[in-house]
Amino acid sequence: MANYVDLDLNNLPKFGSTRFCQYRGIPVSCGPRGLAGSRDRLYHNNGNGTFTDVTEKMNIDTGSYYGLA
Repeated sequence: MANYVDLDLNNLPKFGSTRFCQYRGIPVSCGPRGLAGSRDRLYHNNGNGTFTDVTEKMNIDTGSYYGLA
C-alpha cells in the first residue's frame, strides 16, 4: 500500500509557514513538499482472508518518502 503524506487534519501547517507553503511570495496551503511523507506498507496475504503487515520485517520505506500508486 503506497501512502502519500502524513497529514493531521486537526493540526495543519499554517499558510506560508515554509517556502513550500508559498506561491510567488503569497502564503498558500502547503503542498506535498511542505508535508512529511508517509511510510508505505507491505501486507502478506495469509491465504485465509487475512493479511499480515510485514513492512518492518522487510525493511520497506524506512525513510517515509512520498508514495503514489
